Amino acid sequence: MNTKQMTQTLRRQAGYTIDQTILIVAVIAILVTMIVGSVGWDLLTRAGSTKLQSHLVQFENAAGSFFSQYNMWPHQTSETPGDGTVNFRTLIDETALVDAMEGGGEFRNYLPAYNVDGGVVNHPFGAGTGTVELVTDVDGGQTYIVFEMTLVPAEEFNRADNGVDGREDWENGRLRSDVAPVAGNTVTLRYFANVIN
Repeated sequence: MNTKQMTQTLRRQAGYTIDQTILIVAVIAILVTMIVGSVGWDLLTRAGSTKLQSHLVQFENAAGSFFSQYNMWPHQTSETPGDGTVNFRTLIDETALVDAMEGGGEFRNYLPAYNVDGGVVNHPFGAGTGTVELVTDVDGGQTYIVFEMTLVPAEEFNRADNGVDGREDWENGRLRSDVAPVAGNTVTLRYFANVIN
């Protein structure tokens, strides 16, 4: 056997058969799909919690801007002060204000991304059917404006809680929920925003 024949024989034996090549490509494709899928899902949930944090900050800023304009907090100008839904609507809908404040020409929508639908304001998190309310609550001797959002996915709450309070603790801090947030469930989020006393 000469050198040329020996080199050709070695080349033929060193390569993969078509079956082996297909198997290798399939395994690589499965691994890539798993990696992209897990990284992509993590990025999506992280983006959702960042969006949630952004909305909470917008709520707080809207209440502060409202106070700057009217020298009263939104719940103090509501046509029904004990109703959290109407209290929140004062930030986006002039008809939610007491009659004496309506039609003054100065009203502005502080949260243009939100709309009133059937008397309530829905938020875009989870299925998009959860509502937003504005109430007041006392904690540690301070009175706060508290924004409540129903039907928030627990995973988004946990990530936002970690971002707002620096740790996941559903019972303490500025961001709280009504029940322990368990993956796959929803919670009612309570964001302690502006101190009003």
